[in-house]
Amino acid sequence: MAMLSRQEAAAELVDGAIGAWFERRHACAITLAGAAENMMPKPKDGTSMFYAMRGVVMKFGQCSQGKAADLMNDSRNWLKHYSEDKPEHISDDYAWVYVLRAYWQFNLTYKGAEQTPNMIRFQAKIDEQAQPVREAMHGFAEWLRRMVVSMAEMFPPPKK
Repeated sequence: MAMLSRQEAAAELVDGAIGAWFERRHACAITLAGAAENMMPKPKDGTSMFYAMRGVVMKFGQCSQGKAADLMNDSRNWLKHYSEDKPEHISDDYAWVYVLRAYWQFNLTYKGAEQTPNMIRFQAKIDEQAQPVREAMHGFAEWLRRMVVSMAEMFPPPKK
């Protein structure tokens, strides 16, 4: 009988979530990503993607930890638990966030673990989306550097 380690199971779930996301099967992506995130041990150094994101939600939403956690897990819980008071539809945009959380949590928990082809493809997508931000930040940093140099030339330090 073959055995499956926790890390292998997490990799399989994250890989499946990413694959489902690329195939636009958002309910599967959310469910698999949520399962992956919940089954991984929390890193001993306290670096949890969920906790980091929850802090941002608390700050910008001006809400408690519990409310922030509820907001972050709303789509996953919508898929898991039927209730008359829940909306009939949810946005498929949430799938991206769930997959991102699970992917980052896998990488934080299992540092240096072998990446699956879907993980590599997903990282390339992240890099592609981040490239315009990096370019803008580089442009801003270059402008700021020129301003500092210019100001230093205009206002040289006093002679001692």
